[in-house]
Amino acid sequence: MPRKAKRATKRKPAQTKKRRVEAPPKRKPPSYEKLFKAVLRILRSFEPTKHGKPREVDIERELVQALKYGLPKPYNEQVVYEKEIRGGRLDISIGGNQVGVELKVEPNKSELDRLVGQVNRYRKEFKRIAVLILYAGIGARAEVVQETVEEIKKRGGKKVEVIVKGYTSKK
Repeated sequence: MPRKAKRATKRKPAQTKKRRVEAPPKRKPPSYEKLFKAVLRILRSFEPTKHGKPREVDIERELVQALKYGLPKPYNEQVVYEKEIRGGRLDISIGGNQVGVELKVEPNKSELDRLVGQVNRYRKEFKRIAVLILYAGIGARAEVVQETVEEIKKRGGKKVEVIVKGYTSKK
């Protein structure tokens, strides 16, 4: 007697109940505009404390500390000193590539010319750029500084903010 061939039947896999695990609500970080406003507030109130002839490196380090202590969490932990980017090295980066800060202390004419190109490159990498120029009349003439500020604002548009502060080295 011939045997009947068994039909191949597909078994349905045992259904497992998917448990929905809800993640704890995440705190929404401030937008980069709020971060940028906080950075500008700190830059405007920043006063270096180094004595003698100002060195840009020392003032940059002071500024990094001021930003770390003055910014809200989680951004105070995301302040990076001298971030390497394509085409240069930015003095300070905050929040990944959200806000960049470039500092110039007593810049001469060639440093100001270079600053225009630096800001133009950084604009492509960061959402907002802040430039702080500490000036006491030792480097380039005041008219040259003002022309540079206008050029940066013209090229940078709303992405770039330039702050020029009077500065006296303390002895």
